[in-house]
Amino acid sequence: MRPELAKLSDAQVAAFERELSRCVADLNKRLSALLAKLEIVNGKIPKTPFNLQYLAQLQPQMEQALVQSGYLDAVQNLQAGDAELLRAVRESSPLKLIYTKTDATTLNALAQMQNSEFYGIGTNAMEAIRQTVMNSVLAGARLEDGLGIIRSQLETRLQPYAWTYANTAKKQTLQMANDLAAQNIPSEERFWAYNGPLDDVTREACIELLEIGYFTDAEREEAEARTADERAYNCRHSFDLVSEATYKENRG
Repeated sequence: MRPELAKLSDAQVAAFERELSRCVADLNKRLSALLAKLEIVNGKIPKTPFNLQYLAQLQPQMEQALVQSGYLDAVQNLQAGDAELLRAVRESSPLKLIYTKTDATTLNALAQMQNSEFYGIGTNAMEAIRQTVMNSVLAGARLEDGLGIIRSQLETRLQPYAWTYANTAKKQTLQMANDLAAQNIPSEERFWAYNGPLDDVTREACIELLEIGYFTDAEREEAEARTADERAYNCRHSFDLVSEATYKENRG
């Protein structure tokens, strides 16, 4: 993506990361309080019928705690920045980009899909925590062990997974903005630049595409089909529309 778009996208994800950290801290307290309702004997969680039944049925309460922590609010705040991203795409493009009402509907559908993915990341983390705690109880865990599991799973599963998908979602939105505008341009008149950072974490597929730099529509389709799996998550690059003159100047 263009540097100005990358800067804006990074700022939005950074704001989400700060909110996410607060949500995780709050969620840790809420889940710990749920665990404290178990029967505890000398600091251990015995395998009593009550404890086993409680843990088996805990998922709905954990998902409620996820919502109450503000996790979904943080996701909504992140998505609220999509309109600003769209304006930035339009203003930074060397071409005049035109969007229709249908395009707006498509972008809204993309946001809904992303929202479902964020919710799935959250609920999957809750289920992983519940299952891990239950397994630990069956192995004779202490309450301290259960609390440690909650903290560890939130830090290694929910927080990084949500952050990674936030980066992926912003890249998807930026790419969709270019692709929707391109629908109004005949295929043979579409030209693309592959933009984004080149550093020590850039994937091999992205290095290859950055070295090529500029693509016809057909060349882009071939390149995407070949590198789709490697670029699926947390890719920081995008294909941006450029003029035919720019393409010819750089590809000769």
